Amino acid sequence: MLKLIGIAILVFIALQLLGVTNGNLSKRGIPLAGAVVGFLSGLIGTAGPLGAAVFMSLNLSPLTYISTDAFSSLVMHMVKALVYHQNGGETAALSLLTIAMSLMTILGTLVGNKIAKRIPQQIFKRAVLSLVVFAAFEMILQANST
Repeated sequence: MLKLIGIAILVFIALQLLGVTNGNLSKRGIPLAGAVVGFLSGLIGTAGPLGAAVFMSLNLSPLTYISTDAFSSLVMHMVKALVYHQNGGETAALSLLTIAMSLMTILGTLVGNKIAKRIPQQIFKRAVLSLVVFAAFEMILQANST
């Protein structure tokens, strides 16, 4: 599954870079993309950088990208924690870990916001795109090693 997600991310990004897609996700496509990312995250524990690739397709400013991605991650982790807890899959230790991760998401957003304000938008987009591509390759390689 990780390998397929990694490949999907690379195809998604390649289509954008080659101009096959217009770089804008339709208003109908956003909920669908959210459902896919949320489903995969709930199914295997993470969707990796798939959400970041989706948000990159929205052509958001750096600050809007950071806040949107962070809010999405925060909500998704809270919902997953609630669902897992309700189904007996989350212990008190995992609940504390979920809270810690949520707090780190907020802290990371604050730090990222300060950095993003200081760099040009094109450099920001290239940096995020590079990290997403790197993470996709990592997912593919990790899937091959198991």
